[in-house]
Amino acid sequence: MTIKERFRKIKWNHFHTPIKAILMVIIPISIVLGIGHYLLYDEAYYHKAFTKVGTYERVPDADNMVESMLLFFKGEEDDPGSANFTSDETMHLYDTKNLIGSMTMVWYIIVFVKIVLFGFLIFTSKKAIEDVIHIAFGSGTLMLTWPLLLSEIDFNYLFTAFHNLFFPGGGWMFSESSLLIQLFPMEFFLDSAAKMAFSSIVLGCALITFALIIWGVTNKK
Repeated sequence: MTIKERFRKIKWNHFHTPIKAILMVIIPISIVLGIGHYLLYDEAYYHKAFTKVGTYERVPDADNMVESMLLFFKGEEDDPGSANFTSDETMHLYDTKNLIGSMTMVWYIIVFVKIVLFGFLIFTSKKAIEDVIHIAFGSGTLMLTWPLLLSEIDFNYLFTAFHNLFFPGGGWMFSESSLLIQLFPMEFFLDSAAKMAFSSIVLGCALITFALIIWGVTNKK
C-alpha cells in the first residue's frame, strides 16, 4: 500500500473532537491576549485610567513617561525613559518588557495553530459548518465564564499570584512612595482587569450570537 493510499484511509473524523476542544480553549486565550495587547499600547486608555485613579495629581508628567515606557516596550527606545526610576524599578520594567515579548510570541503561535487546525477541519470534515458552530459557541461560553469565575476571587490575591508566577523573587514589590506605584496604583490594574473582563464578555456574546445565527440559517435549509 502506497503512502497516498494510507493517507486516504485514515479516519480523520477521529481527530475532529479533540481539535474542536483545543480550538474552544485557545480561541478565548488568543482573544484575551489580543485585548491585553491592545490596552497595553492604547495611550488614550492610559489617559482615561490615570484621570480615574488620580495619577495626574501625583505625577503631572505621567503621559510623557508612559509614552517613553511604551516606546521602550516596543523596542524603539533602549531604556524606560525616566531618570527618576530606581534601579529596582528599572529592572522590573526590563522584566516586564521580556514578559510582553514572551506573551506576544505565545499569541503568534496560538494564531498559527488556530489557522492550521481550522484548515484541517475545513478540508477533512464533512460537517465543517456544524464544527464551526460548536467551536464558536464553546469559545463564547468560556469567554463569558472566566470573568464571572475570577470575579469571585479577591483581586489582590490574583494580582499577587500573577506577579509571583511571572516575576519570581519579589522584584515587583515597591513602596507606596515609589514612582511606579504613583503611576500605576492597584486601582489602575483593577480598572484594566475590569476592562478586559467586560471586553471578553462582549466578544463572548458576539461569538455565541454568531453561532446561533449560523445554526438558524443552516437549519432553515
